[in-house]
Amino acid sequence: MPPYFYNYVFENSTLQKITAEVLSNNTSVMKLHSLHGYRHVGVYESHINKGDQWLDLHLFELHKKTWTNKKRFSSFNADFD
Repeated sequence: MPPYFYNYVFENSTLQKITAEVLSNNTSVMKLHSLHGYRHVGVYESHINKGDQWLDLHLFELHKKTWTNKKRFSSFNADFD
């Protein structure tokens, strides 16, 4: 779903970037963001308490230029109207 969403957002809005926050125990999503071209921009250490464990919160950003240069996903188009 994300490639369709990213193409729609960057083609139909003035947004220049999308940001994401991922908990440190969610390594699969961090890998997916990297695959899509997100840049890791920082970490809030021990930011979220889940149960009895403090987790870091990783910050990511995907710039329009980075996404549009990735030709791999250019055919993923959908109308969300």
